[in-house]
Amino acid sequence: MLSPWHASEGRRSVGWHSFTMRDDDSSLVVSVDAGGAGNGHAMPLRRDNLTTDLTQIYLHAMRGGALAADQASSHSSVFWDSILVTEYNPFVLVAAGEEQPVVFSSTSTWSSVGTSNAPPARRSHSALAHAGGMWVFGGERSGYEYSDVWRFDLASETWSFHSPSVNVHVALARRQHSAVVHGDAMYVYGGRSGSTAKADFWKFDFAASTWTAMPTHSAMPARFGHVAAVAEGKMYVFGGYVLAEDAALSSDATVWQYDFASTTWSTLIPRVDTTADVPGSPLFPQAMPTARLAAAGAATGSSTGLYVVGGASTSMETESTFWKLDVATKKWSLLETSELVGRYDAASTLSTDGRRLVMYGGLRGGEFLDDVVVLFVGDSGL
Repeated sequence: MLSPWHASEGRRSVGWHSFTMRDDDSSLVVSVDAGGAGNGHAMPLRRDNLTTDLTQIYLHAMRGGALAADQASSHSSVFWDSILVTEYNPFVLVAAGEEQPVVFSSTSTWSSVGTSNAPPARRSHSALAHAGGMWVFGGERSGYEYSDVWRFDLASETWSFHSPSVNVHVALARRQHSAVVHGDAMYVYGGRSGSTAKADFWKFDFAASTWTAMPTHSAMPARFGHVAAVAEGKMYVFGGYVLAEDAALSSDATVWQYDFASTTWSTLIPRVDTTADVPGSPLFPQAMPTARLAAAGAATGSSTGLYVVGGASTSMETESTFWKLDVATKKWSLLETSELVGRYDAASTLSTDGRRLVMYGGLRGGEFLDDVVVLFVGDSGL
């Protein structure tokens, strides 16, 4: 349909190149290495009344003499890193760069919901998805810490207040805590009230609207701004601001594990470097994430991995690293260093298939961000 092809001056070197097709239903422009005016090499292809609604993209290359012997694959000389498809819009520029890939979709839009009978405005609260609803707990506004629980029904887009059966609001009021779902309950750990860090652990039964105090560990310091995630019947807690014995606050990089079946806490990765050969202990020395707070995190995978993204140092400098802790081997791996993940206080969630960590917004260099970042985690790799 599209012959004859026009020759291009695109490089024929071995290496990574981009191949872009842009169609406005009247002409098709194929570009090598980004394309555009003064950038890359375009191969203009045109045919009147031609539409090119793509259903498949097929990449093929001849193998053999075109490549040096040590560079030619025995199967194929074409590989791809990603394929991005977007509806053509002359007013929208879609580009993929080395520093920050951008994907545009005309169907991805924001809309305001739940404005009627909404809970009071707040910050530093927790929000969890469970049984068709979003559950919001705690938070702070103008120095007042909340202890209320609200549910937003995703089907009807309505709010409802869930009053606890026992009045424990004084002990529960907090912000910058962690909250996770396990079974039919929400588990809240730590946080702070005023300038006081908390070390308590609570369970909220969704069906009965009851709060129950859960066991803690005497060696686990009070903390806030930490990461907490659940996988395979265990909750993992990492980092945050911790309260030391001298009442000073400092950021932390310890990993704690709570077993829901045995209701016990244990240290998974001690922060103190050691060479002691203790069965089940992590290998040292090893590369580890620096102490941080307000990071994003998730636990997922058939062999559980704890993923920690971004965060801030004790001096509130942005951390631009993406780490994975293999829970079985107790080994940390640095997956990525990128400005794209350099942020703290971002909202984050794990997709239902457990393969994508989605982050929205956050802070970087004192500026609020409004982008959405998707990181592939779990068994699909980075």
